[in-house]
Amino acid sequence: MHRDQRIPWHKLLGQALADALSGLPYQVSTEEELALRSQRLDVLIIEQGQSAQATSRPAEDCPDGLEDLTKHNLLSFKAADEPFSAWSAEELLSHSVTYRKVASLRALRERQSDPDQPLEEPKEHYRLLPAKDFRCYAIATRFPRQLVKQLRPGSCQKPRKRESIACALAPATCAWSSSTSSTPHPRNAPWGLFATDE
Repeated sequence: MHRDQRIPWHKLLGQALADALSGLPYQVSTEEELALRSQRLDVLIIEQGQSAQATSRPAEDCPDGLEDLTKHNLLSFKAADEPFSAWSAEELLSHSVTYRKVASLRALRERQSDPDQPLEEPKEHYRLLPAKDFRCYAIATRFPRQLVKQLRPGSCQKPRKRESIACALAPATCAWSSSTSSTPHPRNAPWGLFATDE
């Protein structure tokens, strides 16, 4: 089907639901813009192809909690004045969904060899990059006690030898690392910059 002839399913569904809910205290809209303002991710770490300057440092040289980086790594950082909460986790997972779409569109644009084309969602179906290529991390100066209490027992596990915790926050795993409790080691210098006495 040609791009201009695509069936407007969202609009049709919205009209059908508006009719079905007529007389009830509900308003139906379609393709609602959800961004109230520019949405910014705290930190993004993207794997690059091997370069001449790249060294073959082992993963153990990564700061605590970042030993298993993948192609696209989204980080949320909470300083001492703001705990990492359930809302913070939802926000991070929401960013990961949006970022996966954006990264997939960028990859599609690169394959089409048209870097000047603006980044926009095509009307036809496009393939998302694999979920395994994306990982979420929560970095906090305070242990997220309230969040851990809200999770299912056994959802969080502490890896051996490292001061980090991996929590299963469906549909993703969120690795949490405390900048306060990290082992003193040169690899943890980024965490030491933000450590507190809490």
